[in-house]
Amino acid sequence: QQLRYFNISNNAFTVFPQEVTHLHSLIELRAYNNGFTSLPAEIAELHNLLELHLSGNRLKTLPDTIGQLEHLRKLDLRNNLLEALPEVGGLQNLRELDLRGNNLYHLPETLLHLPKLEKLDLRWNQLEIPTWHLQLVERGCTVFI
Repeated sequence: QQLRYFNISNNAFTVFPQEVTHLHSLIELRAYNNGFTSLPAEIAELHNLLELHLSGNRLKTLPDTIGQLEHLRKLDLRNNLLEALPEVGGLQNLRELDLRGNNLYHLPETLLHLPKLEKLDLRWNQLEIPTWHLQLVERGCTVFI
């Protein structure tokens, strides 16, 4: 049998367990309320991942490879320490992106190129909201600012 759902939330991990990146059949990973400050680039090896929940950690950056999770539908990054996002244009199936409660000051314009994005939560950040967010709203994406 292949592991499809994995929950390592509410532990005292300060380092993301590298072994998790070998669980290629995962479709949902919950790893919230730990102490991660970073993710390994190998997170992109979770090719089947549909949902990634990383809220309540201490993430300051994300690996550029996160944009390779092409099947990802939901990415929860709220309540971390993120200051910027890498290019995420490869997340062509992303529907929900929760970024509230970070230290974001800039967003990549590639967010405009996520055709299935339905919900973008930007509340409680340091952002100067880019004017291009209106294009997301016009196409039906709910944007919380």
